[in-house]
Amino acid sequence: MNTRLRIIGITTFLMAFVFTACSLSTAGDGGKELNKSHVPGISQFLEEAASNVGEEVTIKGKVSWVCESSGRSIFITDGEHYFRINAGNDITYFDKELEGSTVMVSGVLNKSEITSERLARAEENAAANPERHEERKDHCNNKLHNVHRMQEWISANDQDYYPDYTMEAKRLEVAE
Repeated sequence: MNTRLRIIGITTFLMAFVFTACSLSTAGDGGKELNKSHVPGISQFLEEAASNVGEEVTIKGKVSWVCESSGRSIFITDGEHYFRINAGNDITYFDKELEGSTVMVSGVLNKSEITSERLARAEENAAANPERHEERKDHCNNKLHNVHRMQEWISANDQDYYPDYTMEAKRLEVAE
């Protein structure tokens, strides 16, 4: 009887281990290899973004920031533009060690519309909470810079919103 309990216990442990190991994928996982023949940088990618919403696309950039609390999102940059990538169903989290690496990411492109009113509230929030922004100075300064850049784009293009593109990542590979 004691041997039978041990076998059941070991079997249960092994099954739990297998299921847990299978569900803990990081951004380095994600199935098949990416097509590296033509991976656009952020500037070229954004020029073509409107026609690719809802499609699986691939982009290349340098990771400038990984979400500290969950690891579920990153920002990549080409030095001028920033692009947000969220972990999709196939990626549990992005490893903090990705910061500074050049990556190629494949996933589904999404679009939302950021209104002038929303941008004004973001700017007011930054002014009302300077101590919060001091803690995360580099990230928040970039964020406020982006708010101003979006407001300028809305004015220059005579629109009432800024098109905000993001990606739900399926696969990520470190390029450099």
